[in-house]
Amino acid sequence: MSILRTSALLLLFPLGAISQSNPDLKPLNKIQFADQFPGADACIQIQNAIAALPINGGEVDARGLLGFLDCSTNPFGKILNKPGESVHLYLAAGSTYTTSAPWVIPLGSVITGGGSAPGGGRGTTLVANRRSFPRNSAVVSLGDAVQSEGPLIENITIDCNHVPGSIGVFSDRVQELGGVRNVSVINYTAIGIAMLDQANLPPLQVACRKTLSWTNSS
Repeated sequence: MSILRTSALLLLFPLGAISQSNPDLKPLNKIQFADQFPGADACIQIQNAIAALPINGGEVDARGLLGFLDCSTNPFGKILNKPGESVHLYLAAGSTYTTSAPWVIPLGSVITGGGSAPGGGRGTTLVANRRSFPRNSAVVSLGDAVQSEGPLIENITIDCNHVPGSIGVFSDRVQELGGVRNVSVINYTAIGIAMLDQANLPPLQVACRKTLSWTNSS
């Protein structure tokens, strides 16, 4: 009897030793909060939050970043051309991001703002920096792969700020489940929203107005 009991203890001990050898092992957190990360500006904070996600991505909640925020880079810049890593980024109502760099939303990634309020209500606004944003560029581009499924931007106002040649949203590669939803584009000098189909037809242009709203997904 004593021999059997001793054998059982010897068999169980390695299992206990394995569980105790990694006391800090925890499941990867698929939700990160951008305001808890350092960074010279809001978009670098978001980049650092994205970097803390698992290899297949997750969610970044930037709703703790409020007010008027500077942005020197594309918040998705470090995951471009990395298929399989997608991020859902949430921006707060009452936040205005003034960007010097175009935002490119990768395959499968989503930006959800706190509402489109071009008339000055409490929504989320992405503004092109009049002094430093590149001319003849889109403020937001959908997709980084040749055929990009799922890049989506919704519930936000995009202000091109009269930058010469500016486009609000552009894509020549967005596929199923991607596009724009409840997005207002204002103060553009070229095109509000431009989508090229696979046959490279001319971009869709909706009315030559200084304010353009789009509520459907592609």
